[in-house]
Amino acid sequence: MDELANILANHSQFPIAWIQKLCMWGNSQRCEETDDEFKRLVKFFKNKNFNYRLTVREFFSSAWRAVITYAAPWKPALMPLKQPTILKA
Repeated sequence: MDELANILANHSQFPIAWIQKLCMWGNSQRCEETDDEFKRLVKFFKNKNFNYRLTVREFFSSAWRAVITYAAPWKPALMPLKQPTILKA
């Protein structure tokens, strides 16, 4: 079992695949692998010794969660924020 774990963890696509899984979970679509934020998250995952819990936290607090970016041909949809209406009794 340890041998299989080592083979998987040392595969070049291992960190990329896990970040793509987070993209599918968080954005319901694949992320663009050439995007700088995607590359940063892959590097973060590697540098944290493949700590999935920390990577999930980093993903959901990343710039992607502030403004969701979509893989081509989609464009980000930015909506102006409206002040909430306060009802007075």
